[in-house]
Amino acid sequence: MAGGAEPGLASSTILQDSWPPVPADGWRAVVPMGEGALLLQWGSGADRSQNRRIHRLADAVGAAADGNGGLLGTVAGFDTLLVEFDADRLTPDDVLCRIRWAAWATRPPAAPRRVEVPVCYGGAWGPDLEALARHAGLHPDTVVRLHANRPYQVYCLGFQAGFPYAGPLPDVLVMPRRDRPVARVAPGSVAVAGRQTGVYTRPGPGGWHVVGTTPLNLFDPAADPPTPYRPGDELWFRPVSPEEFGMLAEAGGA
Repeated sequence: MAGGAEPGLASSTILQDSWPPVPADGWRAVVPMGEGALLLQWGSGADRSQNRRIHRLADAVGAAADGNGGLLGTVAGFDTLLVEFDADRLTPDDVLCRIRWAAWATRPPAAPRRVEVPVCYGGAWGPDLEALARHAGLHPDTVVRLHANRPYQVYCLGFQAGFPYAGPLPDVLVMPRRDRPVARVAPGSVAVAGRQTGVYTRPGPGGWHVVGTTPLNLFDPAADPPTPYRPGDELWFRPVSPEEFGMLAEAGGA
């Protein structure tokens, strides 16, 4: 906002009359995160179109974040964007000015890529499918039909390397996460919690409900990129039989 401090910003160090205004679909507040980072907050939760705009802005800001100009990098979330900078070279006002210009110069989001993930549902591959079916008052086969063959937007990656937070789930499949996480969830586990679905890429504890398993290795640190998807892409889960699961697993998930 020209002539005044940005909401949530502790102080202003330069005149802001020359700043471009925040776009109509822009952030609602800016919060300092230590001396070298600003957190832009939209505050609307997991909104699909808004999330795409945030990641486009992250790309635009990140394109200049080579360190030479003082910008160091960005981290995008559901409805937030963290911008890191060199506090010895830039003030918060400098950073906000650059972000504002980037926001106005950002093009509309590109069409999302479709990433297909084969999944064997139920049984040993999806031990929580029956519980989800009971919670929803549906037959397990109906749960599979509702969960599969529909687009889920990847909002962000986190928790584990390459874990995709994706959604939204159909309303009838919304189920709270576990009160207590299980000690070990197998890699490849396809799970749901709240209005989201995701895939565990590494073994470890987890509080989501596992409905199936994919034979794909969705995180390879030696690959470029290390995951077949990125925020803004769409995941499509394709049901496969145990026989096809075995063949894909033997082929390395190809």
